[in-house]
Amino acid sequence: MKNNKLIAKFMGLRTNSYGDYNIDKDVMGFDMIVCSLADTKFHESWDWLMPVVERIEAELEEEFRVVILEHECSIYQKTQDHELQDAFQCVAQKFGTSKIEATYNAVVEFIKQYNDEQ
Repeated sequence: MKNNKLIAKFMGLRTNSYGDYNIDKDVMGFDMIVCSLADTKFHESWDWLMPVVERIEAELEEEFRVVILEHECSIYQKTQDHELQDAFQCVAQKFGTSKIEATYNAVVEFIKQYNDEQ
């Protein structure tokens, strides 16, 4: 649950006075008005996890790429090589027993690093 809370904060989800999350369709892409932390499903639902992947790729100035392959997920950051050409450096890589587990774990690792840099 701690990692789901980390992801919810990264996604900008706000809590109400009862500590429940107010889910905005513009943020998550689906309708759910209120849910508790225990009801968040980032760790088990692509409907919950893919908006996070999309935010990493799209909203962070297109600086990052997420590659999901079988039971592995890697997140790369755009850099420039010595010839000033675009290159990518792996900043998070995780393996799992399933594709969603590997992706979830890589996203959590990425967010922890991203938060440390902010």
